[in-house]
Amino acid sequence: MINLAISEKLSLRDNSEATVAYFAGLFDGEGSVCTYTYKGKEPGRKYAAWLEVCMCSEETVHWIKEHFGGSISVRKPKPHHSWKREQWHWKIPGDAAVAVLKMIYPFLITKKRQAALFFKFREVCKQTAWKRGALRTELRDKLMAEIRSLNYGAVETVREAGVPNSEMIQSGLHGDMQRLSETTVA
Repeated sequence: MINLAISEKLSLRDNSEATVAYFAGLFDGEGSVCTYTYKGKEPGRKYAAWLEVCMCSEETVHWIKEHFGGSISVRKPKPHHSWKREQWHWKIPGDAAVAVLKMIYPFLITKKRQAALFFKFREVCKQTAWKRGALRTELRDKLMAEIRSLNYGAVETVREAGVPNSEMIQSGLHGDMQRLSETTVA
């Protein structure tokens, strides 16, 4: 059983290891690690980070909120949209997002790299919250850009010299190239 007392801010109910693992799978498939910059009243940019799950299943999104906290909003389709059904959005920001991500991190596959970058981004933002300077801003922006590139499917690949592309496959889990002969399919 995992330690569920990560944050007192979360009203967690019945979060067994199976519940946490199930949510990690949902998050891997339908979730997003989000970052955003905005201008506040004080000079300089402000940074925000949150987790989000967007689905057409209202029941599942309410289940997520019940077990992991956060908030829900609904987006109605418009005639010019490619989607035709209501979309339900679960969102959890800041420290509560870090607590949820720490819970599901051991079970993540697809979003594990984004989660690790999210932890680093939040820590850098906390350490440099009220400090200005090009180096601090550059570090925050670099982490934000890396999270966003992973969200939009940019995959780093490693090519081996002397192996034709037709004999290689790309793994969606870790982005490395592997020889077909070394890959077994059950």
